[in-house]
Amino acid sequence: MIDKLLTLTLDLNRYDAATRAKILRLLAKAQKELVAKLSSDNLTEFNRARLNSLLKETRDIIASYYTKIKEESAKALEPIPDIVARNTVKALESKIPASLSASIPTEDNLKAIVTDNIVFGAAASDWWDRQATDTAFRFSSAVRQGLVIGETNQQIVKRVKQMLEISARNARSLVQTSVAAVANNARQMTFEKNGGVVKGFRWITALDSRVCELCMARADREWTFDKKPIGHSIPFQIPGLHFNDRCILIAITKSYAELGFPEIKEPKPGQRASDEGPVSITTTFEDFLSRKTEAEQDDQL
Repeated sequence: MIDKLLTLTLDLNRYDAATRAKILRLLAKAQKELVAKLSSDNLTEFNRARLNSLLKETRDIIASYYTKIKEESAKALEPIPDIVARNTVKALESKIPASLSASIPTEDNLKAIVTDNIVFGAAASDWWDRQATDTAFRFSSAVRQGLVIGETNQQIVKRVKQMLEISARNARSLVQTSVAAVANNARQMTFEKNGGVVKGFRWITALDSRVCELCMARADREWTFDKKPIGHSIPFQIPGLHFNDRCILIAITKSYAELGFPEIKEPKPGQRASDEGPVSITTTFEDFLSRKTEAEQDDQL
């Protein structure tokens, strides 16, 4: 199962990279238009009223582009729940007897995942609105600060471009996190729809040096179907724990015996990716860490 779910996760990574590229192109257009506004005249000769008028125009430009970005982001999220749910069903069916089948959530429930998409306590659309406001604030601050210290137009434009890099980073992060949130919720909804064959959940963490302490602590931990910890005290939570979280939950399916079928020989485990190359699919984060040098472990921890 993990092979199929991780393959889908990689496909989603490519999909969100394409979405990020679209949104960054919109931000690049916004930057070009904003810089043109700043370069059209000598800012050092502006009086207060003229400067306020210019900054209002730039706020309108920023708001307009973020409206387009918000729409592009929402559009990109729409097909994800159905794709994830169908692939999750296939992953479940690869682990249960052929005479059994897994169920997909209803179309309405899957659509609701996008419309109700919450990222760390706020709707994704609200995060885009906040980024628009923050960008407008930073832009105005950069221009005013440049004027206060006597910078030339060229220096102010450079300052503004550096500020807009922050907006680009924030946009990339929000796209990746929104895609992951929708995918994780669709996957979990599908697991819970199939309580007849699913008995629990296991947390899968990327095997590389970019994993944070929160995700390290949950690596390979398991919970029952009713979300009670198995052999630990960490409460159940659907990934992600933070922006750009790459973790996923996989289902622990009931054994053939638990499903009332004769046991079969399990196929040889496959492989998963790590920063040291392909490793066994059964490799835990603890196993991965134990192969590192003491210095590398200290750096990781």
